Amino acid sequence: MPNHRSERPQRPQGNQPQQEDPSAEIRSMVRSVQKLEGLGQQLEQLEQLINRTEQLARRAGNQLNPTQLRRVFHEFRQILGDYGNDPRAAERRLVMFRPKLAYAFGRGLMPRWFYELMKECISRVKDKNDAKVLDDFLTAFLAYHKAYGG
Repeated sequence: MPNHRSERPQRPQGNQPQQEDPSAEIRSMVRSVQKLEGLGQQLEQLEQLINRTEQLARRAGNQLNPTQLRRVFHEFRQILGDYGNDPRAAERRLVMFRPKLAYAFGRGLMPRWFYELMKECISRVKDKNDAKVLDDFLTAFLAYHKAYGG
């Protein structure tokens, strides 16, 4: 007797997300972040950063789960708040944030390009000023991602 149930698509081998974004814009953004000593150097270019963030969010489409993006955003907001009260605790939480992102990536909850971009940005946070710039980026990305259907 034939099986009439529809079969679910199988997850690819390994714990890698199904979609990767080969966009030159995303690779360019990651390279520009890699060249920075700290994110605070971008303050004068905040408008340019926000414009690039809009392009990035538009290209991200549905590759990034909105719930996962909000989790990343809220976790980072808590870290930013710690910089005002206890900078050492903020630095510790920031160090531990990278393994949390790796875990989410490994489970297929975020695409490689977002994981790599966040990893590079987090590694460039040297002080509260840098953390505020990353917060601006995440705020803009979350807003544009929602605006473009994410």
